[in-house]
Amino acid sequence: MYASHGHKFTPQNLPLQAGDIFIQGHTHVPCCKKYGEILWLNPGSVAIPKENSHHQYMICEDGQFIWKDFAGSVLHH
Repeated sequence: MYASHGHKFTPQNLPLQAGDIFIQGHTHVPCCKKYGEILWLNPGSVAIPKENSHHQYMICEDGQFIWKDFAGSVLHH
């Protein structure tokens, strides 16, 4: 698992191998996509969400990534 807050690494330019997980902040846009064998996640933003997303955060619970709002409602998993 590799976490980064910035724009140096992108899904096309990752220091990872198949089966790894890339968590990237910076964009404030929630994301959960597969790029080949790499899972790319973005938790979104608690303060300044972009592209009409919710104020949210991401947790890893029982091996699953879950996005929640401040009321604890699940937005995506």
